[in-house]
Amino acid sequence: MRRLMLVLTLIAVPCTALAGHEAGARLDVGVPKGDFADNLEDPGFGLVGHYAWSPAPAFAVGAGLGYMIYGSETRVVELPLVEDVDLTTTNNLAAFHLLMQLRAPRGPVRPYLEGRFGGQYLWTESKLEDQGYWDDDEVGKEVNYDDFALVYGGGGGLLIGLRSPRPTDRKPWALDLDLKALWLSGEKARYLTEGGIVIVGDRPVFHPSESETDLLHVEVGVNVRF
Repeated sequence: MRRLMLVLTLIAVPCTALAGHEAGARLDVGVPKGDFADNLEDPGFGLVGHYAWSPAPAFAVGAGLGYMIYGSETRVVELPLVEDVDLTTTNNLAAFHLLMQLRAPRGPVRPYLEGRFGGQYLWTESKLEDQGYWDDDEVGKEVNYDDFALVYGGGGGLLIGLRSPRPTDRKPWALDLDLKALWLSGEKARYLTEGGIVIVGDRPVFHPSESETDLLHVEVGVNVRF
């Protein structure tokens, strides 16, 4: 029993010494590809973040979240007995994913490969706001259309060192510039695009699009290791 405990300790100590944690936040530009690009002319813009555990310098696993707006339009609506209000409709995408990275273990510039698997929720929301400059109150909002799709894919990137751990640090940490590009294939979904809602009389008429939801993600941000 003592020998077994000694062996486990000898294995655990170096693994613990190599283990580390990291968190990152990045700006995200999503460029539609394939059939998705036929329905969306412009890229989407948003934010994405992740948290990961690195049991060894060349390997990391974790999870991430992202949010993106891929379309928005505002029109003025006249209502009886009240001031005119703005009707703003946004097309949104929220995503979650599991990730795995294989990367160069050391150096000021560390290239890496990344794979992702998860899902993305697409929804269109309309919101009424009064036009008062100072109060800008929200009158009401409603989700008009939504759908969900699985997503998977991968790509690569670079971690460029901005700060390395110092001997004087009580809690060592490092900061990297994180640049990456990933192709993520999304399953087929139904969604609204700009102009997908037409007001006929006083009733909205929806014209949804349907396609696979492939996106090329270009992400730029920072990664903190601790």
